[in-house]
Amino acid sequence: LATFCSTIALASSIQRRTNSQIGFSEYLLMNGIAGMVHAAFGCQPLLILRPTGPITLMLVQIYALAATAGVEFLPLVAWTGIGISFWMTVIA
Repeated sequence: LATFCSTIALASSIQRRTNSQIGFSEYLLMNGIAGMVHAAFGCQPLLILRPTGPITLMLVQIYALAATAGVEFLPLVAWTGIGISFWMTVIA
């Protein structure tokens, strides 16, 4: 219940700040998929996964950057994730 409540609170915040481009359904879907992936491959079936404040803040800043640069928000988020994945693989 605690994970669900914090997910709903952060989803409400991100939905307001991104003009509903990301909201409840995306945060709940992300929470479910991350939980299944960690349970299957992370050997930690009881790990509590949820969106956090820093992730929400990063998405708000990416939305502000997209609005300032005049680019679409969701493709920018996707390319940001791909770039971070690349650098995390290089660093590892």
